[in-house]
Amino acid sequence: MAIEPKYNINENNSIGLRLGVAFVLGRNIEESQNSQYTIEEGFILHIVSSLVATFDRYLRKETSGIQPFVGGGIGYYKLSKLHQISIEDSSSGDLVSSTKIKDKIGILTRGGFELDKFRLGFEYNIIPKSKIQTTNGNIAGSVQDSYFGVSIGCIFGGGKKKVRKDNRFQS
Repeated sequence: MAIEPKYNINENNSIGLRLGVAFVLGRNIEESQNSQYTIEEGFILHIVSSLVATFDRYLRKETSGIQPFVGGGIGYYKLSKLHQISIEDSSSGDLVSSTKIKDKIGILTRGGFELDKFRLGFEYNIIPKSKIQTTNGNIAGSVQDSYFGVSIGCIFGGGKKKVRKDNRFQS
């Protein structure tokens, strides 16, 4: 789920700022070697929030209604904490009450097409590996939260696209 205000620099290029929330199923978790912690997240839903500066390049100028695009961006990704970490050596099976996962700067790559005011996009969000830190400062492992997403949306504003004399779209 995202909202992305954009500004068209010219007919083929636009810049924007995407504010998004992704609900991702499962995580790529690695436990630290010789760690006293056991991480048992399983296949649960977690949240990744993002604020990403974006750039899109439209690949067609013709009068066809389909406008393919490729793009990318760089931004801030806020990662959700883990909930199921236990102390391995404890006979009581104590759970660590909370963890910290540092937020990261990540990269977005995407492509798709627009048809009039409809937009379909495919994206990959590359987020560097983060350390999983317990409240007492110990490192329990690391997590890789990169994800693939599909977006379906509509375009508000920008006016009607008009065909100029040289048969190109104009906003």
